[in-house]
Formats: sequence, structure tokens, C-alpha cells
Amino acid sequence: MRNIRSLVLGLVLVSLSPLGWGEDVYYCAVTNSHWIAEVNGEPSSLAQDETLDKMTVKYDEDAGEILVKSEQYANEDGTPFRFACTDCRRVGDQHKLIGIMQFAEQLDTFALSGSKFYQSGITEKQAYAEAGTCTKF
Repeated sequence: MRNIRSLVLGLVLVSLSPLGWGEDVYYCAVTNSHWIAEVNGEPSSLAQDETLDKMTVKYDEDAGEILVKSEQYANEDGTPFRFACTDCRRVGDQHKLIGIMQFAEQLDTFALSGSKFYQSGITEKQAYAEAGTCTKF
């Protein structure tokens, strides 16, 4: 009976391993957000959204990318944005991740250090900066 329990437990752990083992996934919440956009030809500060975004961040070491996804921050097809790592490494038991993502008319950055993250973006007519906290799970 003990061997059967051990076998079942082993099979359950092996079947669940792709969900978490070897992956570095963080749940992050924006605590501060600031946007500046062109309004009537002049830069204007925009009010902070009352419902700040929450996101999932995953470090894909094999691809050298930081994947960021939330309801507000994802590609049109729902897939995460992929930031190319410019400096991604582990310091002790924590990650230090810095990445960039560039489109034809937009440059975005993302940085994670311990339990804090920062992201920013700039286009021809707007800029934003956000910061918050992350929990690894």
C-alpha cells in the first residue's frame, strides 16, 4: 500500500512539474503610474488610473527574454510582451532583470530587482512610467 501511495504521489509531482519547476514567475502589482501625453499640441500630465494594473512576469532564461502580461499590457492576441534581456542575472536567490522592447515608433523598458519592478515607454507623443511590487510564485 505504501508503494502505491509513493507511486501516485510521484506521478502527481512529475505531472505538475512543468507548471512551476525551473520557471521563474512573478505576480506584480502596479503601485505608482504616471503618463504624459500630447494634448492640443502640448505635453500634459494625465491622471493616474484608479484601478492600477496587475501582471504576470516570467523570466525565460533559455530565450533570454522577460515575458510580461496583464489585461492592459499584452499583445492584441493576448500573448505576453517579450522584452529582450539586456542584463538578466541571478544575484544570490534573487533575479536582477532589465529588458527592452522596441517597435518602429515605440521603445519600452522593464526592470525587476528583488521585489520591485519599474517599466517605462516612450513614443513620439506620449511617455509613461510605472512602478510596483512583485512576489515570486
